[in-house]
Amino acid sequence: MRENWASWNGEGDESQPMDLGARKEHAALVKERYRTARSKKEVSLILEEYRAGIGQSRKCTVRKLRSREKPDSWPRRKRITIYDGQVTAALAKTWEVIDQPSGHRLKPP
Repeated sequence: MRENWASWNGEGDESQPMDLGARKEHAALVKERYRTARSKKEVSLILEEYRAGIGQSRKCTVRKLRSREKPDSWPRRKRITIYDGQVTAALAKTWEVIDQPSGHRLKPP
């Protein structure tokens, strides 16, 4: 695997760091190998190869390879309503009567 690191770089020079897209693609391939590894020795070898190519600590590598993919967007939760319609209407009317002050102007001196 170490000899293939230069091809991920695109330069052929192992001293050049990979760009983010190449690192993500490389991590996806290594993650698949990591998940299908059968022995502890094989897992250790995969970790060392990936760690040496990326330059991260072993613990960081383990966390990265064990993590699950996150969805692109999480469903948003609606805010809970604190005040009912009557209170909101009374507050809006009061706000207009006192000439619509902002939060900075409402702060006590």
